[in-house]
Amino acid sequence: MRVALLQLNSRHDKGANIAAIRDLFASHIGGRDVDLVVAPEYATYLGSNREDQWTASETFPGGEGYETMRALAKEFGVTFHVGSMIERNGDSHYNTSVVFSPEGQEIARYRKVHLFDVETPQDHVFRESDVIDRGTDIVSYQAGPLTIGCSICYDMRFACQSAGNLDPLSASKNDPHGALG
Repeated sequence: MRVALLQLNSRHDKGANIAAIRDLFASHIGGRDVDLVVAPEYATYLGSNREDQWTASETFPGGEGYETMRALAKEFGVTFHVGSMIERNGDSHYNTSVVFSPEGQEIARYRKVHLFDVETPQDHVFRESDVIDRGTDIVSYQAGPLTIGCSICYDMRFACQSAGNLDPLSASKNDPHGALG
């Protein structure tokens, strides 16, 4: 199985982030015999406050990011694990991984279970739980011969969630200088 990891630094411009993903597919996925593509956490939007993130959220299916990611999986004939997008379901908002088959069908949807709340020694406070609702289900999917377990960033600290599965990592770039958090 040939796996490609998309490296991008998503920020507060959803349209630009989606265009960057589209460009990465065109420049690095097409014609390279790739089977599985994995994008990072908050691939389509990483905002700085609740109002902006909730505005950028979308319902699945039907949202701009969801439909574009599904179309890319189908166009390039790959399994596409979108590290996460902000899903809106009624009044709830989730940090959600979605996986599409090479035919563009949703084959997995995982809502992050372990939300990242931290206060650093430098007095930086980040509370994902102020913006995002907690998921409840453990999810895996088949990609070729592999069973792949879904986890998003902080979930990886909880080994019981991923025991026995190969986990694509969805890492958010919390550091403004690009160091992985």
